[in-house]
Amino acid sequence: MSAERLVVGHVLSAHGLNGALKVASASGEIAHFHELPRVSLREGRHEQAFSVEWVKSQPPSTVVLKLRGIEERTEAAGYRGADVVAAREHAGPRGEGEYYYGDLCGCSVLLDGKQVGTVLSVWDSGATDMLEVETEEGTKMIPFADRFVGSVNLETRTIELLVGWILE
Repeated sequence: MSAERLVVGHVLSAHGLNGALKVASASGEIAHFHELPRVSLREGRHEQAFSVEWVKSQPPSTVVLKLRGIEERTEAAGYRGADVVAAREHAGPRGEGEYYYGDLCGCSVLLDGKQVGTVLSVWDSGATDMLEVETEEGTKMIPFADRFVGSVNLETRTIELLVGWILE
């Protein structure tokens, strides 16, 4: 996915009878959904763009999203599990030490200043975010936690790994 477009939410279910979608915010923030003019729903490699008709907040971290072109509950239900993708300028705000998953993908992972891998993807394991890193020895999973990961520099596209044993 282009870093100019980011996943801002995930479709949980259909909502009501008019084709609205209940969406969980990927960031936990919901105010930015009210500024979305357009989104895409992505399932695997298939992605479809829609204009946003209206948004209703369901604090703390969900919204009901009505998209032009989805008019019935059964059609909306078919999008359960889809990613909601939006332009970067409409994504949720980042706090200190927070990153968009899309910005971490492609970063070089450095150990003692030497590249040991490249971030392929980032996902939420429930306990912590995980970096899927391609190394010479294959794909490794690294918890994106302070005791394993040091500085992140998005300008140089590098992530410092603090402990080498995690790659074993």
